[in-house]
Amino acid sequence: MNILLTGGTGYIGSHAAVVLAQAGHTVVTGHSAYPGVQHRVRHPKVPAV
Repeated sequence: MNILLTGGTGYIGSHAAVVLAQAGHTVVTGHSAYPGVQHRVRHPKVPAV
């Protein structure tokens, strides 16, 4: 399933993104314009837009 996860670089969203990706879903996270927030999502299959 393709999933767009808003807030995916926050504390809860980043964990949810990893769990969903590990379950085999395609996850793309939406995030704010603050630099450096992408480091919170630590899964190679979870890109941020």
